[in-house]
Amino acid sequence: MTETASEAALPEDRLLEPCDSGMAAELVWGLFETAVRLDDAGERKTIHQLALLMADVLDFDKWIEESGPDGIQS
Repeated sequence: MTETASEAALPEDRLLEPCDSGMAAELVWGLFETAVRLDDAGERKTIHQLALLMADVLDFDKWIEESGPDGIQS
């Protein structure tokens, strides 16, 4: 069965909810915390790389600069 361009890959009830900056930061921080707790070096490296990738994709450096010292975007 082929899908047309107008058909969604997933039904509406299976789509991910968008998250705000704070939620994204918690997710990335959670990945870093998980990485340091893993016993296996390979797993640690994989989770750490995922956290770095997500921080890069979400452009956290820019978000941190724009948020200022209080974490509030101006």
